[in-house]
Amino acid sequence: MLRDGGSLAAVFQAKDSAEYWLLLRIRTRDTPDGRLERIGYAAPVWIRRHTGQEVNLTWPHARAVLSQAEGMLREASDREWLERMAEVAKTEGSLPSGVERVP
Repeated sequence: MLRDGGSLAAVFQAKDSAEYWLLLRIRTRDTPDGRLERIGYAAPVWIRRHTGQEVNLTWPHARAVLSQAEGMLREASDREWLERMAEVAKTEGSLPSGVERVP
């Protein structure tokens, strides 16, 4: 989870040493009592980190990328976040289990 309140990112390094992110930006709104409420995730974006170049992805494409990434994980905590990202992609933007609407 990123420090913006809940966006999710999977980071990849390509053969050319460039870093890429599969980013799911959090969608939020203000509640009547002034708190920030998470309402879901925007469509996935593929970002080349060093240039800032962004490409919009479809949810099926994001699911395919996340499925391929599963075999590359080394840490249990990475698996937990990847599973949450996969859940978001499967529901096409809904909040995954374990992520509260109002932090």
